Amino acid sequence: MNENRNRRKIIVNADDFGITAGVNQAIIELAESGAITSTSLMTNMPLAAGATLVKHKIGTGVHLNLTTGRPVSDPQQIPSLVNRSGEFHCLSVLLQRYRTRRLSKSEIELEFTAQMKRAFEIGMCPDHFDAHESLLKYPLFEAVARKVAHDFGVNAVRTYRQQKVVLLSDFAKT
Repeated sequence: MNENRNRRKIIVNADDFGITAGVNQAIIELAESGAITSTSLMTNMPLAAGATLVKHKIGTGVHLNLTTGRPVSDPQQIPSLVNRSGEFHCLSVLLQRYRTRRLSKSEIELEFTAQMKRAFEIGMCPDHFDAHESLLKYPLFEAVARKVAHDFGVNAVRTYRQQKVVLLSDFAKT
């Protein structure tokens, strides 16, 4: 029996890479120190291109996003996903539109495709995908994300059914 086959691998992922210079710096420092094994990049954010500094040091995925900043796609092509300023709706508005069926599946696919394509354009070879603000726990977003990622050959996903959250306070002595 192969002993290595029964070992579990723990992946420590830091998401939101690309969202701010401070977050980028923190993730780079964590990667260099070995504290994290993976990160996921918000390819729609202005700092995404410069965030690929760790692409060869740790696993890097695409952090699909429909709630923060501006889309990669032309906002006029995805009106159900953006406000009048051309920025994504906040999470509460997006989820209200989801529940009332006022989101276009084809627009979600267009934007997720643009975000995945951008990852490759800036030199990434993503090894996984996940989504900002836990969007993949909603079936529509998960189905579209899986299809788009599969089209790009990226099949590993951080799902929210598999996630176990451990709080630092669980270890604190009181």
